[in-house]
Amino acid sequence: INSSMFYSDSFNVSGLADGYYDLDCTVEEDWSGGSWYTNTTQFSIGAGSSGGGDYLEPNDDPANGTVITPNWFTNNLSIHSPMDYDLFLVNISGGQIVWINLTFAHSSADIDFDVYDQNQSAIGGGYSSSDDESFSFTTPYSGWYMIAVYTYGGTASYDFSIATASAPPVDPDMDG
Repeated sequence: INSSMFYSDSFNVSGLADGYYDLDCTVEEDWSGGSWYTNTTQFSIGAGSSGGGDYLEPNDDPANGTVITPNWFTNNLSIHSPMDYDLFLVNISGGQIVWINLTFAHSSADIDFDVYDQNQSAIGGGYSSSDDESFSFTTPYSGWYMIAVYTYGGTASYDFSIATASAPPVDPDMDG
């Protein structure tokens, strides 16, 4: 997206075999050869999951967590039982600003999430009692981070996104 230009396109995926697919979109931050950002969206064609839940199941424990990229989006995920957790694992460089967003209808269930570092220390999370949850933080070091999504008292569908960007450099003159 450029302040004076928006590009949109569509693609026909008919003829693809049933299965799960990734769609990678790359965006240039500016036209002068600046930063590039890639966003991956996962989608399925005719594929269902066995045992209930969404197409990423089973992802209920760290050993089976879904490994994602630092700039990732997917929709139609679900917490399919009150005891279900969805775990996501992402490797992020130190000094990155991270934004995590879940969108959902609170009328179905109260969805929350926790974020942990590679030492399983809690960093924070999204805990509102309304639609949607979000949380942002700056990674103190490079490593694996885990996002645990869960509900209170019910089942619900949700969309998940994570985005990262380099933290701006600290201006030594502004350091008091």
